[in-house]
Amino acid sequence: MKFSSWLSSWTRRADWSKNTRRTAGRRNSAAPFGHAEVSMSAEPLEPRLVLDASTPVDDLAAFAKALKNGGATLYGAAWDATTTTQRQLFGDGAQFLNFVEVTNADHSLNSTANANNITTTSPTWVFAGQSRLVGNQTLAALAAQANIAIPQGFTPGMATIATQTLLAGSPLMIPLDGFDPNGDDLTYSVTVNQTSPVLTATLRPRVGALKITVAGYGEMLIDTFDDLVPRVTER
Repeated sequence: MKFSSWLSSWTRRADWSKNTRRTAGRRNSAAPFGHAEVSMSAEPLEPRLVLDASTPVDDLAAFAKALKNGGATLYGAAWDATTTTQRQLFGDGAQFLNFVEVTNADHSLNSTANANNITTTSPTWVFAGQSRLVGNQTLAALAAQANIAIPQGFTPGMATIATQTLLAGSPLMIPLDGFDPNGDDLTYSVTVNQTSPVLTATLRPRVGALKITVAGYGEMLIDTFDDLVPRVTER
């Protein structure tokens, strides 16, 4: 991390006072009419964190992958507020956690919970050595329990796109899921690596979207395709 260097702040204080001395009823020309006292002191400023595109920060996507590869599993319920809070701690990296649902449709514990001795819908972390942590944990606590250092980085990443099948005459829309450890905005470019003029690829900007906030779950962003079906979405 880069910290701004310590700076010295010099302050000047001038205290002007009118000092008139009289001798035998007349002004003493040798005495000044006023004087200035100037004091200087060094005051250190508070250190400030300066981030730029090349400043390494906690790479939560890489950390989530490392936990999964290291044998850590998060058991919980997708509808449970505490489980949602725990997953949101990883930001865009939450999708890479080894998350296992432990409830049925009626919110009762399912057979997976019973088989793994899970007795609560709150987050339950089970690590490679079968040690456990129950309840919401900090990133530092998870790193210590799993004996995995939180990776540092600044390079953007992107979720893997599975092999797609394109039917003749049918357009195919593929969502792009990118993430940046620093939280910077991302831009995309797309190319077609083949000689056939039949296949083309373009980036479609999001014209409109519907955001739904669900208590205890989080936010859902749904593309409404305003540019493709304007008569439907304008209602």
